[in-house]
Amino acid sequence: MRHLRLGCAIAALIAPMAVHAQDTASSIRGQVTNDAGAGIGNATVVITHTPSGTRSSLTTDGSGNFNASGLRLGGPYTVVVTASGFDPASETIANLLAGTPQRVTVFMAPVGQTITVSAARQRSSISIVSGPATVLTA
Repeated sequence: MRHLRLGCAIAALIAPMAVHAQDTASSIRGQVTNDAGAGIGNATVVITHTPSGTRSSLTTDGSGNFNASGLRLGGPYTVVVTASGFDPASETIANLLAGTPQRVTVFMAPVGQTITVSAARQRSSISIVSGPATVLTA
């Protein structure tokens, strides 16, 4: 009986630690800054879990910091940041892991100063043509 009580006491002490170790959510933390490196307060940060469409909307503090916690594991997530007087910024985060906050730094350019670069590449290809052909040899 004494061993049973000792075993129950040890199990009661270990059980809360085991439950605490199983994180089922993640977070995205970051700072929104301007071209001078100063934090932008009152910027809106919208984080969307792409597969489910679940959205989390936050406002940055006076230093431009934000913290979105309780997010689903996995991804991808789309992060869109808007602020008055600045062009919007967006990025995709491929995957969030349990217990590991994703750190994001957002740089916002003043309205009209964002440069968008578009590019395309030509794929490698093989062209097969059937029909008459001429072969000349020496």
